Amino acid sequence: MPMTESPKQLCGSCPSAENKNTIEFWCFDCSESICIECKEKHFGKFHVIIPMSEAGKVDKSVITGPCTCTDKCSQNSYLHCKSHDKIYCKLCAPSIHKSCSDVQSIANAATGCQHRTSVLITDLELRLGNLKTNYLQLIEEQELNLTDLNFQKYQIKAQVCDFRKDMNEYLNELEDKIGNQLDRYYEQCRAQISKNIQAILERCNMLSLLENTLHLLITNSSECRTFIAAKNIDRKQCEEESVFETFEDFLKLFKLSFLKEETNDINKKFLRHWERLSLK
Repeated sequence: MPMTESPKQLCGSCPSAENKNTIEFWCFDCSESICIECKEKHFGKFHVIIPMSEAGKVDKSVITGPCTCTDKCSQNSYLHCKSHDKIYCKLCAPSIHKSCSDVQSIANAATGCQHRTSVLITDLELRLGNLKTNYLQLIEEQELNLTDLNFQKYQIKAQVCDFRKDMNEYLNELEDKIGNQLDRYYEQCRAQISKNIQAILERCNMLSLLENTLHLLITNSSECRTFIAAKNIDRKQCEEESVFETFEDFLKLFKLSFLKEETNDINKKFLRHWERLSLK
């Protein structure tokens, strides 16, 4: 199905009721679309006229005149002070630049400005282009910076991952090492404690023997023999009490310990160094 052409809009600025002129231009000063015939009338009012297709590409803030009374002011009212390089309206602000001698009409000041050799336009276009290039260069630098940041992000993540793998391997080795060391320490303690228990049992057996002897003599022997044995047993009992005190001083309770809290504090302090990300 063929595309239907959009209906042409008629000029709303034409005074004729039977106007059939289509709009082709846009007047920024009047904010309305106009035809070719109306274009000349608006030009005479020092208005800015551009093709409709270019209307969205113009910065309106730079094309307005210096005065606020646009109804009475026209091109002939504008003056240019070369000393201050300012455009002003002699009707709106007659006192401004009153003492300036280097003043000319806007028409004289603007003569030749649209020519290719115009210093004003050539220099302005060059500076605009250079400034735009500088801004584009900044955009390029920002985009490159973003690319670098993305690379740095993954690089740091990889470093942390590698660090964790190394730490896991180290902790596994440390766990095995500490486990083996604990086994050795336990065996040493077990051997010594078994030896101590054996020595204590020997002393207990000796005391049991003395107890049995005393009881048998009380039941089966004379009082004289019981008295002699009791005195000997009492002497041995006193000696054994001294031995017991020596045993208490000699024997000690072993204890395996691990500085968990201190080690955790050290690990946390060490790992905090990895938490110190910086953004410059």
